[in-house]
Amino acid sequence: MIGILVTPIISRLYGPDVYGDFALIQSVASVLMPVATLRLPVALLRPRDDRTVKSILAVGLIFSGFIALIGASTVYLGSNLLGLNSVVGTTGGLFWIFAMAWSTAVFSFFSQVALRTHEYRAVGIRHVTQHGTSGSSQILFGLISSTAHVGLSAGRVLGLLTSCLPLVRSSFVYWRAPGWTRATTLFRDYWQYPLLFTPSALLNVLGTQMPLLLVASAYASDVVGQLGMAQRIALIPTALIGAAVSQVFASEMAAKLRIGAKGLRRQFLSFAWRLGILAILVGAGLILLGPWAIPFVLGDDWALAGEFSQAMAVSIAFGVVVSPLSSVLLVSKAALASLIVDGARIILLFGAYSAALYWHLGPVEMITLLYAALAATYLLTFIVSYAVVKNRDQ
Repeated sequence: MIGILVTPIISRLYGPDVYGDFALIQSVASVLMPVATLRLPVALLRPRDDRTVKSILAVGLIFSGFIALIGASTVYLGSNLLGLNSVVGTTGGLFWIFAMAWSTAVFSFFSQVALRTHEYRAVGIRHVTQHGTSGSSQILFGLISSTAHVGLSAGRVLGLLTSCLPLVRSSFVYWRAPGWTRATTLFRDYWQYPLLFTPSALLNVLGTQMPLLLVASAYASDVVGQLGMAQRIALIPTALIGAAVSQVFASEMAAKLRIGAKGLRRQFLSFAWRLGILAILVGAGLILLGPWAIPFVLGDDWALAGEFSQAMAVSIAFGVVVSPLSSVLLVSKAALASLIVDGARIILLFGAYSAALYWHLGPVEMITLLYAALAATYLLTFIVSYAVVKNRDQ
C-alpha cells in the first residue's frame, strides 16, 4: 500500500529516462539474486540442529556477496554483448546491481530465519519497513537531485537493509550455537539447492524479467522507464491479492496431499473461478482506464505507460488467475512440469522479440507481442497445473 501511495510522487520527481535506468538495474539484480543465494534460504527451514542453521546462514551471507559481485561484474563486462550498454555498462551501474542483488539476498536469508523461529511479528512488519524506508528515501533523494537513478537505487537498497533490522534478532539464537558444521557435510546434505533448485529458480526469474530486459536491448531508457512504471501499476492487483491467495491455496493443497485426500480438482477449479472474476475486472480496467488514468495520476510524461498497460492487460488478467494456482507445481514437487513451463516462457518471449525486430515494430507493438507470449505461457501453465492436480486426484 505504501508503494502505491508514493508512486505518483516518484513519477513527478523522476522522469521516464531516469526511472528506466533504475528499472533496468533492478531487473538485472533480480535475475542475479537466486544465483547469489544458491537457494540456501529455503534450506534454512530443514536442519534440526542450531549449529547447521548457523553454518548455512554464514555460508549463504558470505557467498551471496561474492556471487553478487561476480555476477554484477560479468554483466558489466558483457553489457555490449548483451545489448544493455547503457547504465549497466558503467561503474555506477555495476555497484548498484551488486548492492541491490546482495541486499535482496540478505533480506531473503533473515526472512527465512524469522519464519523458522516463528517471529511472525517481525515477518509482518518487514514489508512495511521496506516500502516505508524505500519510498521516503527515494522521495528525499529526488528532492535533492532527480537527474540520475542514484536516488531510486539507493532508496531501494536502504529499504531492503532497513527491513532486515527487525529480522536480525531472530538469528541470535543460532549465532550462539557452539561449533560449526563441516563444509563437506553441508554440501553432502544440501547439494540439491545450489545444483538443482538454483537453475530452476534462475529460469523462473529470468522469464519474468525478460520483457523489460528485451525492451532495454532495443529501445532507450525512457521507453524502458515507461514499461517499468506500467509494470509497477499493472501488477498491483497480483501483488496485493496473488501472494495471499497463493499462500492459502498452497497450504490447503499441501494439506490434502499429505493425507491423500480427494477433491483436489474441485478445489483447483473453485479457486480458478473466483480468481477469474477478479481477473476480468483487472483486465477490463487496464484496457478501458489505463491509457487515460495512468497519465492523469502519474503526470503527462507517463502517457506511453498507459498505452503499455493496455497492451499488457490480457496477460496481467491471466496472471491474476494462474500465478496463485501454479503454486501447486511446487507443493506437489512437479519439478519437470515446472521446468517445461519456465523453458517455454523463455522460448516464446524470445520468439516474440525476434519477430518484433524482424517486422521493425514500435514500442507499443513490441510490448503487445511480448505480453501475448506471456499470456500463452500462463495458459500453458494453467493446463500443466491442472494436469498435475488431476493426476494426483486419481
